[in-house]
Amino acid sequence: MEDIVQVKLDDHVYTIKRMVLTPANLRTFWEKARQFKTLFSTEVRGDFKKFLEIFLSDGPNGIQANGLFWVVDDFLGIMYMTDIIPGIDAKCHISFFDKRIRGREPLVTAMLHHAFERYGFHRLSLEIALYINSRNSALLRFAENVGFKHEGRKRSAAFHDGVWYDVNLFGILKEEIRTPTSAQSEASQSEVSQPTSQTSLSKV
Repeated sequence: MEDIVQVKLDDHVYTIKRMVLTPANLRTFWEKARQFKTLFSTEVRGDFKKFLEIFLSDGPNGIQANGLFWVVDDFLGIMYMTDIIPGIDAKCHISFFDKRIRGREPLVTAMLHHAFERYGFHRLSLEIALYINSRNSALLRFAENVGFKHEGRKRSAAFHDGVWYDVNLFGILKEEIRTPTSAQSEASQSEVSQPTSQTSLSKV
């Protein structure tokens, strides 16, 4: 199975493909992400080396990636998974750098479906920290529209710019994932109620 997903929405075909963590790709990722205060801490947004330390580490065969990474089109967005327990679980991170999530449930659903099929996960997890403030309710609703179930809340679990925040916990089981086609149909029906100016479903 090729590690690439294509989803047609309206008149555009989005391509989600596995991203190799080359210096150029990591630099572009950092430049895109550092524009948003909620994705990374002030320290990471201002220091490319600290950003690299999050995603790269020394392994038995040299430098290795700390997760699985996919890029949407030409860095329209990025989806990646960390804290991977092979065949069991991984933490999902999803960001769209054009500040739009409305109607993009099929993109995320297709990627989750692909991850379940290719990598054999039993479940996938998602965390949304409460420092996102006004965006939080929209992101929670988007996560639920994709198929994630609210599983609880960790108190004082995310440290961001000198303050500790609670984190909402979500999960989705393999048998709960919808097909990309059904997700696209549901997204088109609910699009009018979704806000347009949101960016990310998670933060490192």
